[in-house]
Amino acid sequence: VISAAEIGISFPLQRRDQLLEYVLTLMGRDQSDDLVDFSIELLQTQTVALSACTTLVSIEPRLPMETRNRVMKATLGFFALPTEPSNIVESLITNLIILLGAILLTSGEDGRSRAEQLLHILRQLDPYVSASAEHQRRRGCVAVHEVLVKFRNLCSGGFGASGSYPTLSLKHIDQGGPRGSSSLPSAFVLPNRDSLSLGERIMAYLPRCADTDDEVRKVAIQIIALFFNISLSLPKQKTSANDIDLESSYGALSSLEDIVSIIRRASVDQIEVFHRVVSSVCILLSKDELVVLLHSCTLAACDKVKQSADGSIQAIIVFIIRRGKDLREADVLRTTQSLLSSAIALTDKHSRQEVLNAISCLAENTNHIVVFDEVLFVAGRDICTKDITRIRGGWAIQDVFYVFSQHKVLATLFLEYILSILHKEPVATNDSEKGEINSESSADDCILQATMFALNAFLRGGGKVGKQAVEQSYPSVLSALILKLGGLHGLAELGRNELLRSLLIAFQSFCDCVGDVEMGKILARDGERTEKEKWIDLVQEVACSSSVKRPNEVLPTCVILSKSLDRNQRAEREAAAAALSEFIRHSEKEPALLEQMVEELCQHVTDDSPTVRSLCLRGLVQIPESHILNYIQQVLGVILALLEDATESVQLTAVQCLLTVLNVSEQDAVDPILISLLVRLRNLQISMNTKMRSNAFAAYGALSAYGAGSQHHAFLEQVTPSSHSGCFNI
Repeated sequence: VISAAEIGISFPLQRRDQLLEYVLTLMGRDQSDDLVDFSIELLQTQTVALSACTTLVSIEPRLPMETRNRVMKATLGFFALPTEPSNIVESLITNLIILLGAILLTSGEDGRSRAEQLLHILRQLDPYVSASAEHQRRRGCVAVHEVLVKFRNLCSGGFGASGSYPTLSLKHIDQGGPRGSSSLPSAFVLPNRDSLSLGERIMAYLPRCADTDDEVRKVAIQIIALFFNISLSLPKQKTSANDIDLESSYGALSSLEDIVSIIRRASVDQIEVFHRVVSSVCILLSKDELVVLLHSCTLAACDKVKQSADGSIQAIIVFIIRRGKDLREADVLRTTQSLLSSAIALTDKHSRQEVLNAISCLAENTNHIVVFDEVLFVAGRDICTKDITRIRGGWAIQDVFYVFSQHKVLATLFLEYILSILHKEPVATNDSEKGEINSESSADDCILQATMFALNAFLRGGGKVGKQAVEQSYPSVLSALILKLGGLHGLAELGRNELLRSLLIAFQSFCDCVGDVEMGKILARDGERTEKEKWIDLVQEVACSSSVKRPNEVLPTCVILSKSLDRNQRAEREAAAAALSEFIRHSEKEPALLEQMVEELCQHVTDDSPTVRSLCLRGLVQIPESHILNYIQQVLGVILALLEDATESVQLTAVQCLLTVLNVSEQDAVDPILISLLVRLRNLQISMNTKMRSNAFAAYGALSAYGAGSQHHAFLEQVTPSSHSGCFNI
């Protein structure tokens, strides 16, 4: 075949295809597509066979795409050959690279076809470019560079001779060749820049610029420079044409070519060279190319060469810091997904930490809510589908939580985000009564589990930065935990205890973080008691402990809880009312707060929940003694209304509270409603509830102290036995 080609003998199409089949049988593939053992004689035969294959590929008419791809599949495995015998193997690899160039040259006349063939060849070479063996990486990079040189020559209108092996010079352009395309319009001959998939390709070769092998690094830098050299000569789609600053781009390309020139003739600092390459690439990429590069970062971050992986991650961080403003929300989301995939795949602690730093950098320099959302979503998915305690190398998402909590900028933002999720109200599934939550979707449960896990990680692993953020947000954290404590006790009553346990773990971590030992003991003792009376008492004890330990935090905590009385979920309203009924006792030094709390409690004595009504009233009668007289008429008015409540437990609370209030009430406050109180109490004296009757009679007796006032005659009429025959028959 080679001799025939040298003397110009043509082949009929059928014979060409037959000869190609015969030549491919010499490539040494077994049934599993793996290369079999090679003898020196066979390697020599295959070296010649590759040259013959190049000749057959180059003959007109061009091979169809399927045949070209089959040729590549049959031959690319030679890149995995061992290094010995070196003289034969090197010759074989040289011929293989020439064959790839010939395949590119026969891909078509139009730019789009050529670009597609180029990308197909380059993607087939990727496994060798990123291989763990140095000699494979060297061969892969050299092959990529030579194919790119051929492609640049195509774009420049020249062709290298099919059988020649071009040098590694970046400036080299082969001249002459069997075919030309000068007669075709340039728009047809040239592909557009977007067809090069520049973002994906640069990410594939950037790790090699930080490789441990000196030759690999040099060739990789040439590849990147060559890619941008080609791209700047190609037309760009109108939609993104304004995205590239040509002056800056040519300056960055010049810097890249200077680096190429320097590394050819001198030994220079590897780290400095890599940083200069990254800086130039950062300028040269368009917005869309940058986005694709970041989406493609997983393989680079997990590169088989640790030095290359770490360099790739550092490059990603540089790109995010300098170009993060160019990323849209969807871009941030996909980049987060890629980085999380990298963190999950990596088991090396140092490399994983570098990826976590990149995720933090992304959150800091772009839309942090998008990043947090995706991290929490992945956390929820893992918690609900995996045993996270047995993940090899540890659960990466927990490490993300730790990094956020220790970050000076993100710690506060992440804590606020977690609290916003905890404060988010679940969707009621029963419309028959306000706020009755029978169940939540499994997806919501997973997110809530993840949120509580994140909060626990924040409280446990935040260090000084995290602790400071918690201290600054103490009222928000405490109120969120109290409200969720109520809401999850409501679910625990239905037999769903797993969420409550997760919350109690986070609540205990909060107690440890802020140094409230007493609150921690209260939670450890009664935290899992699901009876309503018990968890209401628990919330009140927690509020009491907080008031004693941190009196300065009562005001902001109450402001948050007062607004929570309007929430949809009944159990959360009950938790808010329980906490407020205790906090109000400790608000004597905050008259403005006290006035607001009294107003809120008075407004919510008409709540759908009897528990909320009772707790609001109990809160009102616990107004500090120094202020109670200012609100006595409002309190008595609420009591009067609730004495006729439809729920007996609320009526009983009203009677008991009346007894408490009468101890500090003055005559002029009671006189206007004295008779109304007597009438309502008289109705309760015939209750079947013994406790109700006894308290009603006690309150009736206590009111006798006010009978000598302006309502004296009316009072006597009410207490005269004949006026309500039999009411004193107990």
